[in-house]
Amino acid sequence: VAQMKTREADERAIRQLIQQREAAWNGGGVRAHGQLLTEDADLLSATGLPAEGRNAILDLYVEQGA
Repeated sequence: VAQMKTREADERAIRQLIQQREAAWNGGGVRAHGQLLTEDADLLSATGLPAEGRNAILDLYVEQGA
């Protein structure tokens, strides 16, 4: 039962983060979106360009006109 509650709490947290990310992205807030990334986040963009670290990801978003 405890494991099930933990899983449910994890799922709620993940869904909340996804909603926050969507709201930041759709609001055009690259910096707001960046606040949801960890400092050591990695990304492979839809155009195939890699970015390592929060700042590099944000720079890539700005460069690509995201």
